Amino acid sequence: MTHIRSSGLLSSGPRALGTALVVGVAVFAATVGTNLVTAQPAGNTNPSRVAVVNIEEILNGLDFLKIEQGKLKNKTDERQKELTTMANELDEMQKKLDLLPLEDKKRREQAATLVEKNATAQAKTTAYQQIINIEKGDLFKDAHNEVAKACKEYAEKNGFDLVIVDDRAIKFESNMSSDMVSAVIAQKRVLFAADAIDITKAILTKMNNDFAAGGKPAEKPKKK
Repeated sequence: MTHIRSSGLLSSGPRALGTALVVGVAVFAATVGTNLVTAQPAGNTNPSRVAVVNIEEILNGLDFLKIEQGKLKNKTDERQKELTTMANELDEMQKKLDLLPLEDKKRREQAATLVEKNATAQAKTTAYQQIINIEKGDLFKDAHNEVAKACKEYAEKNGFDLVIVDDRAIKFESNMSSDMVSAVIAQKRVLFAADAIDITKAILTKMNNDFAAGGKPAEKPKKK
């Protein structure tokens, strides 16, 4: 019985990695330099203001998200309870079937019923797992959109031109393979950020205060 449960770069060795990184950094630097030059209007000497946010910390601290996750857990528990009841019924049917003599005509009928109910239970288990995954995905997608909206409002009010996700929390672990190291390098964008431009706590405070003042973020209209 399955139960529902309730979150090539280095292929040529170190030398090739060093070469690839140097080339990649050079290309990135050249591209960034070009973008900065072309992005500035004529006569504008004011540098762009950039801020970073730790989106994982924000999501873990959002009050409205904790409430919605609690609701989702309750729905998951109800579905699990239903599946557990079905599993117990199947066990009882199997015990009764085992007590019937092999030549008893009722045995074949009960065996067919048992197979049918077991197939139904397995199908419902798979369906519930897929539904839960979709519901979780929708929940975090909507939460991410709310974070983006809050960052936009905060940036416009405080004069920031760009807000990016702070990925410094992604760490290199010990004894990582070359492929794993490559994967981490590919994910990391922020190599340094001053504490002064980290607006994580400000965004989290703003969102929780807004939630306390006016309830959870406005729900999207349900599709007909």
